[in-house]
Amino acid sequence: MNKFPWLLFHPNIPKPLHGLAPRLIKGQKWWDMTKKEAKAQLNQHCWACGVHKYDALYHQWLEAHECYSINYGNGRVEYKGTCALCHACHNYIHDGRMQMIVGSPDFSHQKYLDIIKGSDAKMSHRPNLVHTRS
Repeated sequence: MNKFPWLLFHPNIPKPLHGLAPRLIKGQKWWDMTKKEAKAQLNQHCWACGVHKYDALYHQWLEAHECYSINYGNGRVEYKGTCALCHACHNYIHDGRMQMIVGSPDFSHQKYLDIIKGSDAKMSHRPNLVHTRS
């Protein structure tokens, strides 16, 4: 099973680009097809951690995540494709959003800690990955 744990280091999208995602520009039909293809590519397994959707924590489905190459120096952002992630890995990538909703009825503090610790542990088994989360 191919896994790509480096996806967990996906950078945050600059605020001026919020709302300009390809899924919003290209429309629902394109997004539905793109999500389906991403999920099928690794046979319904999370691209970052490799868990099958039925074995995943919290939700037994995969979520689609748009991947970008971001050059903060020249302000260039390029859409690279869409990957399929389990709920935990997807939330780890969107840690800013996760921090905003922690403590809400659907997102307990314990869930937040479990996601952070679980994803940190996934990366600790990959010595070639540099961990920068503080």
